[in-house]
Amino acid sequence: MTPHSLLTSSTSTGLENTIHERGEYNARPSVLEDIGAIAASMRPADQREVRLLSGQGPLDALTQSFVHSSVTRTLSYKDQPLIMYGTAEFQPGVGIVWGLGSEALDDHVVGFLRMSRPEVEILQGSYSMIFNYVHADNDLHLKWVKFVGFNLFDPMTHESGETVIPIQRSN
Repeated sequence: MTPHSLLTSSTSTGLENTIHERGEYNARPSVLEDIGAIAASMRPADQREVRLLSGQGPLDALTQSFVHSSVTRTLSYKDQPLIMYGTAEFQPGVGIVWGLGSEALDDHVVGFLRMSRPEVEILQGSYSMIFNYVHADNDLHLKWVKFVGFNLFDPMTHESGETVIPIQRSN
């Protein structure tokens, strides 16, 4: 283990620091090495969404998300990172939730779904509300956010000019 693998994002004590295992899947606090693993094979839909909504590439988007989030976690299959996700504080009590996956995630849909609900509870943490925007063309992502308890709102035009669907989940 390198010194960097011990560095996780800044979090408070609590569930965000736990390791959640189910079979050969595990979810744990993210480490720096996860960024490169996910960025190198990020799902095309996630790359497109990141590029259109933030103007960033996979490596920059994951790095910025890791650095600025209060919680960052990684779901892996047999130690292969599949997706990184987290929550950044927007204002007291309100967080911005995010998730970016590798192409390998598509081969692990059932495992991902089984791990999702408890992991979203960790992302929610003590925030009374978490939110973000999903590109209107990202049908798979929209189905998933509904599955884990987000409310979807009417499409709107993002500042980038792209059509997005606001999502929100409250305690």
